[in-house]
Amino acid sequence: MKLEIGRVNIKDIQFGDKTFVKDGVLTVDKTGLIASLKEDERIKDIQLDIAKPGEKVRIIPVKDVIEPRVKVSGTGEGFPGVTTKPSQCGEGRTNVLYNAAVVTVGDIVGFQEGVIDMWGEGAKWTPFSKTLNITVDIQVVEDLDTHTHEETVRLAGLRAAESPRQQFKKRGSDEGDGDEGMRGHETRVELESRGLRRSFGFVAGRGTYRRRSFAAVSATVDRLPQ
Repeated sequence: MKLEIGRVNIKDIQFGDKTFVKDGVLTVDKTGLIASLKEDERIKDIQLDIAKPGEKVRIIPVKDVIEPRVKVSGTGEGFPGVTTKPSQCGEGRTNVLYNAAVVTVGDIVGFQEGVIDMWGEGAKWTPFSKTLNITVDIQVVEDLDTHTHEETVRLAGLRAAESPRQQFKKRGSDEGDGDEGMRGHETRVELESRGLRRSFGFVAGRGTYRRRSFAAVSATVDRLPQ
């Protein structure tokens, strides 16, 4: 059994009217992604944002950090057993959107929430201050029990991370993405037991997702004046 990991090196992220990579720039269909995630009836609202290294941005409370991956060949598409049917993994080829991450945030439910500072002293303590982050702020409907609330938010992050799957399968050999961006960056491993990178933090209390203050009121991405 052999799994080949290919890197698609991402240099920048922006929103647009369709999802694709060209010249190292990942463009994300913001409207389409929100509509797709809101197909889950447990989700009341979704807000997307982009946080880049060096920006005066604090992301809190962080649920998960997920590296987008696209299965090009072999079994185990998506996140088997979670977003797709269970299947044997660890073979074929998986393309990684290297240097990009999906970061989910939302109201704190448990005590495993985290924080990411994209600048300053705090940035030294997390590798995700160096990634280009698409933040997914998830507001669920009222009266969900704790377990269902957590499940809804976690699944939304995984679905967001696998959203480019079909586009990359169709356009993997185009200039600016797929093979062109992966030459010299391939790694072969005997077994890959999981298709994602996740990060859990350790902060308790209430967080925020507002633009200009650190007031602790709800889930947020804070942007400080430059």
